Amino acid sequence: MIRVFRHFLPGASLFLVLMDILALATVCYLVVMTAGMSMLPSPPWLSAQVSLLISALAILGMGALGLYSPLILLNYRITFVRTFLAFVLVAPVIFVAAAVCHKLFGFPQGITAVSYAEMTLVGLIAILATRTTFWVISTFDMFKRQILVIGAGDTAARIARLADSHAIHPFKIKAFVKMAHEPVCVPCISLDLGQSQNPDSLVNYAREQGVREIVIATSERRGLPVHPLLRCKLAGIRTTDFLSFWERECGRVNIDVLQPSWLVFSDGFRVGRLVSLSKRLFDIAVSVFLLIFTAPILLASAIAIKLDSPGPVFYRQVRVGLHGHPFTILKFRSMAVKAEQEGSPQWACLNDDRVTRVGSVIRKIRIDELPQLLNVLWGAMSFVGPRPERPHFVEQLAAQIPFYRERHSVKPGITGWAQISYRYGASLEDAREKLSYDLYYVKNRGLFLDFVILMETVRVVLWADGGR
Repeated sequence: MIRVFRHFLPGASLFLVLMDILALATVCYLVVMTAGMSMLPSPPWLSAQVSLLISALAILGMGALGLYSPLILLNYRITFVRTFLAFVLVAPVIFVAAAVCHKLFGFPQGITAVSYAEMTLVGLIAILATRTTFWVISTFDMFKRQILVIGAGDTAARIARLADSHAIHPFKIKAFVKMAHEPVCVPCISLDLGQSQNPDSLVNYAREQGVREIVIATSERRGLPVHPLLRCKLAGIRTTDFLSFWERECGRVNIDVLQPSWLVFSDGFRVGRLVSLSKRLFDIAVSVFLLIFTAPILLASAIAIKLDSPGPVFYRQVRVGLHGHPFTILKFRSMAVKAEQEGSPQWACLNDDRVTRVGSVIRKIRIDELPQLLNVLWGAMSFVGPRPERPHFVEQLAAQIPFYRERHSVKPGITGWAQISYRYGASLEDAREKLSYDLYYVKNRGLFLDFVILMETVRVVLWADGGR
């Protein structure tokens, strides 16, 4: 994992992005310099700029379609389909960019249809080639970070399950080292960790195995081999506690073993006037753009809702916002007017019979959330942040889930890290899982992470992931 502006990005995905940029830029440049000489700038450096522009737009399109998600990196069918769609989606943007360049700098207006077809076909082949190369490289242990886990109990077992969950995790566990008086949940080894008798046993073993990082995954810190770990640290071997390791590798905070002291002493939670001002300007700019861009969709949805079932077009509901203060959220009505006629709030569920025909469609592709852009303009919400819950559910969840109220330290959002990372939540266990992502966002929030979430939201909307 590589940290960029406090957000952890998979090194494998970044490596693949660089491979794709190189491949696409090369393909574009060759097509530009051969088939499209008469239509495009003749100087090589101008052709290179056009090629980089086209490849960058294609990369953004593929990113928005989720092509760099670890879950589909090795799926050839999804890769081919979404890569083709990415080229189709960015084609109008490329032509508009070429027209703008023509007006401002005298660049030609664009590439011929034949040249673009050639570029698309060769580009698809190049992308599939980069992914084949990536797949081969990712299977080699020599390219993975070798880690040693101190501990063999339940916490260590979580790391073992994480390592087995996907083929392209950037680390490989060399061994689990058992601590005294600790239950054994994974295959482990025993080392002489005596802090006075042989303090070099741990560092010698780590060097022999090529270990680059040691992860402390014990439920009890008493009896930890401090001096051997210090020798490893001085030898250049990274030492990481379990919570920091989990946050980095999974993009979320592990609620089950979370301690207040870790939140207090770990980095993050940076708030400043410049950050707040830039986020507010970001919210206003995105909300105004989307309101204008989606105006026809808003109008069509309002008409469809009115014709489909009796009742108002909009649905107003009290939610919990910043610092626990209530506010009224605005959404398109997607349920029958008497959806909660029994009087008590209810979780939404799969195939909920309270949802109308139009409501099932707009909920699936998240159109029902669009009126909340007005909440963003009014300042009650942010475009990116934890989803606001109803006071009734907040009281229930806060009583059963530790650190739940900490998510209210930032403005709630229309989309968020939990929304793009986890399915639609409709139970206590779902709320726990989503809180782990919300705490990650609260801890590492910034404009860069907001931009990443915005890009991933496009993927969620296009493929209808997680809607109910």
